[in-house]
Amino acid sequence: FIFGGAKPVPVDVSRLRRPRRDWALVGVAGPGVNVLIAIGLAAVLWAATVMGLADPASSLTEILAVGIFLNALLAVFNLIPIPPLDGSRVVQYFLSGEALALYRRLEQFGLLLILALVFFVPQIQVLLGAAIFGLDRLITTPFGVSADVEPLLRRLLFR
Repeated sequence: FIFGGAKPVPVDVSRLRRPRRDWALVGVAGPGVNVLIAIGLAAVLWAATVMGLADPASSLTEILAVGIFLNALLAVFNLIPIPPLDGSRVVQYFLSGEALALYRRLEQFGLLLILALVFFVPQIQVLLGAAIFGLDRLITTPFGVSADVEPLLRRLLFR
């Protein structure tokens, strides 16, 4: 099932040397790459700003800011500890026995749980928003390019 243009990456667990630990590392890899991409985009934005190729109102700044934000969003969202998201792979590392078996049974309801939480529980929306914008600022601030992406997204989405 494809959700938001993404589908689970097939992993042959039998090829992992330490399956429980390595499966958790595979789970962290996806969001980790999203963070690395966001850092790379922030570095490009910083370099473009220093060279005078980008100012706060330029299209280049908008594109890079949205790219940084979307990668922060993907990193945070994928770390939600509900199967089939990557965060669930990390949680499974710490569970055993009946708790692990029960947790794995959540996978069949995972997408419904995610949708219900994200769309119907305002506290989850607030927590996710805070985590996403916090990660965005954490990535961009060291480069001195912390563009406020919220007004930009509103302008782009609601034209």
